[in-house]
Amino acid sequence: MKRKLSCCFALCALPLAVLPGAAQEAGAFAGAAGGRVAASHVEKGRMFSDRKDYEAALAEFTEAIRIDPEYAAPYNNRGLAYYGKKDYGRAMADSVQALKLVFNFTTIKNNLERAWK
Repeated sequence: MKRKLSCCFALCALPLAVLPGAAQEAGAFAGAAGGRVAASHVEKGRMFSDRKDYEAALAEFTEAIRIDPEYAAPYNNRGLAYYGKKDYGRAMADSVQALKLVFNFTTIKNNLERAWK
């Protein structure tokens, strides 16, 4: 199970901005209602995550979610920060929420299906 969970997070770790343009249509990026502000919190959170400062990263991702709850990237990244802290339950919950927001993003769905087979 741990190996499959690791595979799932490895696939979810792909930056949404790197994946095909369908992500924009699927809700992967911040909406107009505070998009730039939420996106700036995601970028700050990624910097903290890169330094393994997961508490600061979690605060930034949570603030981005508060500003724009329909923005998938902070859920995805907050899940990765929880994973870094070995809080697997919260990590999975945030990853599932990100997937719900970009449900029609076929690339993520197909990769997750392969990881769980």
